[in-house]
Amino acid sequence: MAMSCRLVTALILWGGITATLGACSEEKAIRMLNKQTYQFIGVFENQYNGDLLEFSDAKVTFIRDGQLDTTKPFEVKDNYLTITMRNSSKEKREDIVMRIHGQNELLTCSVCAKYQLASTWQKRDFAPLPSELN
Repeated sequence: MAMSCRLVTALILWGGITATLGACSEEKAIRMLNKQTYQFIGVFENQYNGDLLEFSDAKVTFIRDGQLDTTKPFEVKDNYLTITMRNSSKEKREDIVMRIHGQNELLTCSVCAKYQLASTWQKRDFAPLPSELN
């Protein structure tokens, strides 16, 4: 009887460990599949006011003077960054699509005015790679 209890306990523990490891590898797989998105990090500012866009971990935080910070998911494909603005699939809000320029130092946007955002954003503390200096 004691042996079967130990066996059941061991199987339950093994199942819990396997489930935990499975979740870790799923997260790693998502990060690998969306590598370009997860590698896009930094703070971008505009030249007109103190508004900031902070990109990290596939989320962007809009930091605006006198307003609550807002965080939205984003995705990077090639030279385009798409910020999902709607809060549910039933909402009809247009996503923000930004063009990424150079070595990710500049973002431009044609629909940003619709959200009271500047159309040009420059990366804070940008330093070009040595190959770009030649």
